Amino acid sequence: MGAAIEAQRAGLAVIAGGGDPAPAVDADRATLLRELTERLGVEHIGAQVIDAQVFGAGPTARVRISLSTGHNITFEKFSQVSNGAQLGAHVVSYTGVVRAFKNADAAAVASLVFRLSRASEAETDEVFARGWGIEYLAAARLYDVDMRHQMERWRAFSHLKETNPALEAGDRRDADTFASFTLVLRDVTTGQRLVRAGWFQTYVTRRQDSGGYGPAAVASLMLSVGWHRNGKSGRVHARQPKGRGELLWAFLTVPPNWEAQCGD
Repeated sequence: MGAAIEAQRAGLAVIAGGGDPAPAVDADRATLLRELTERLGVEHIGAQVIDAQVFGAGPTARVRISLSTGHNITFEKFSQVSNGAQLGAHVVSYTGVVRAFKNADAAAVASLVFRLSRASEAETDEVFARGWGIEYLAAARLYDVDMRHQMERWRAFSHLKETNPALEAGDRRDADTFASFTLVLRDVTTGQRLVRAGWFQTYVTRRQDSGGYGPAAVASLMLSVGWHRNGKSGRVHARQPKGRGELLWAFLTVPPNWEAQCGD
């Protein structure tokens, strides 16, 4: 996620350029929350900002500002936060507070949102990622294979080719149902499990806590919590014995006993 954070930081610098230098990102969280509360004007309805989260990176990232009343102010795009007119429209539509924001005011709000979300982003993302991995592996079907044996490897990959979890799940769009129709290969010699990257991405997308992450971001998060990848692409292939057939997919590799290590 480092690159995404740097990209978002760079975008924010353009938005807020020309003003006073922004305070350090590690400024006291309570101070940042209090300042965001005041800038939004929600203290007039007896509310306080208690959290700000950014899902994704850059101008198209989604934003949620949580209030002590239990309500949220949500933005489909981060760029809407930094636009005075759109910020005002969102605040009044979610809270009833009427406040005119100049673009400079909105840029300051965007800066506060970014800094608050960044303060807990890495930790929160890794908590989500561990949850995705643990719950996916619990729901998916296991297929044991000796990856050193060409015929077994080809047979296992052939099963992957024949598996269509989206079709089998039918109208059931929830993540767990989708996962239950996927297949995870377990190498009997190493204990490592091979998770098809495309299926795992679909599973995460169907979850309520997916955060709108794309394939690269999901893979990066899973690598940060202990999963691995074969080379840069994660691609692993199988060749047909005594034939010309070949099957190739991108996988994420799960170490043995990874779930137990998550509790350390």
